[in-house]
Amino acid sequence: EKGLVPQASLGYELDVLIALHPWTDLLALALAATLGFVLSGALVRLLVVWAGRTSTSVDDLFLRYERRPIRLVVTVASARAALPWLDLSPGLREALSHAHVLATILGVVWALTGALNVAEELLQTRLGSSPTAAPIRTQFHALKNILSFGIGLLGVAFALMTFSQVRQFGTSLLASAG
Repeated sequence: EKGLVPQASLGYELDVLIALHPWTDLLALALAATLGFVLSGALVRLLVVWAGRTSTSVDDLFLRYERRPIRLVVTVASARAALPWLDLSPGLREALSHAHVLATILGVVWALTGALNVAEELLQTRLGSSPTAAPIRTQFHALKNILSFGIGLLGVAFALMTFSQVRQFGTSLLASAG
C-alpha cells in the first residue's frame, strides 16, 4: 500500500498538469505579449530621451503621434515571435496568427495616419499664422483628410483580404467582370 500512495499522488499531479497544458501555452503567449509591451515602453522612453537631446521639433511630433502605434506593433511582434515555440492546436495557432496580422495592419495604418498628422503640424508651424498661408493650410488639410481616408480604406481592404472567404469573393468578382 505504501507504494500506491506516491503513484496515486503523482498520477493526480500529472493529470492536473495535462489539464492545464493548453492554459500554460496561453499564459506563455500572454507573458510574451507583456514582455513586448514592457520592451516597447523602454524603446519609447529611449526615443523620448533621444528626442529631448535634439533641437528639432520633428522627433517630438513623431513621438506624440507614433508612440502608441510603436507600442502596439512591438507588443504584437513579441507575441507573434513566441508562437512557434508553443504547443497550440492548429486551429488556435491559425486564429492567433490571423489576429496578429490584423493587429499589425491596424498598427501600420495608425502609424501612417500619425505621420500625416506630423506633416500637417510641421507645415502649420513653418507657415505660421499669416493670412497668405491660409489657402495652403486648407489645401494641405484637405489632402491629409483624403490621404487618411485612402490609408484607412486600404487598411480595411488588406484586413478583409486576410479572410479566405473575402479573397474568394474578390476572385470570383474579378473573374465575372472580365
